[in-house]
Amino acid sequence: MKKAQIILFSVALAAGGAASLLVSSFSPEPPPQPAPAAPPPVASEDVLVAARDLGYGAALKESDMQWRAWPKSALPTGAILKSQSPDAVKELASSMVRAPTGAGEPLRRERLVKGALPGLMASIVSPGKRAVAVDVTPNSTAGGFILPNDHVDIFVTSSDPEMTNPRGGDVFVTDPVLRDVHVLAIGQAAEAKSGDTTILGPTATLELDPHQVEIVMRAQRRGPLSLVLRRFGDADAKEGADYDSGFVTIVRSGAPVIQRLR
Repeated sequence: MKKAQIILFSVALAAGGAASLLVSSFSPEPPPQPAPAAPPPVASEDVLVAARDLGYGAALKESDMQWRAWPKSALPTGAILKSQSPDAVKELASSMVRAPTGAGEPLRRERLVKGALPGLMASIVSPGKRAVAVDVTPNSTAGGFILPNDHVDIFVTSSDPEMTNPRGGDVFVTDPVLRDVHVLAIGQAAEAKSGDTTILGPTATLELDPHQVEIVMRAQRRGPLSLVLRRFGDADAKEGADYDSGFVTIVRSGAPVIQRLR
């Protein structure tokens, strides 16, 4: 190729590149993409929730409650709705908490009771059950670590005359009474006498059905009761079920004696 042809080819190539660059600089920009459509707003309802952790027996104040938006599709069962009870905060102030409620958890009327504290126990007993107090000591309550709403097994310790007489010394036996019993309260009971308060001693208040009340009352006649703490969530198929051992009252020489059925 001749030198003149090479020069001419180079000039043509440079001119073509310049023309292409010039055309591309004047090309219109692509139209902007439309913004994605916003999701439709979620339908919500104002629900009354606890503003702080509320323990068993706490007295509600207005500052302990607040309204919080809650999706209508997931409203908790029994929730207090502002649309239905707009004055619920004032209405429920001074109520007593009958079941622990965590901060942010919806409040429910069945977990609250209006009135003074003495009426609280009667309100928390389940239908068909009874509240029974039994004498206990730290040694008989897992070192004092048993708390309200725990579940326990009950045992009774007593002397066994059939084994004591032949041996000439006291022989004690421990028998199971009830298992998986709900503890309603635990602490000291006080009784007012002549304006003074008398400490009767530590007691545990248990939730029992009428038949179990009789079993526990008879067991207390035999000897001291011990409450054995169960692991949290470790529940029997039948709560509060009694063991297959029972007790009868036998009158000997005019005196009632509680004896275990064998």
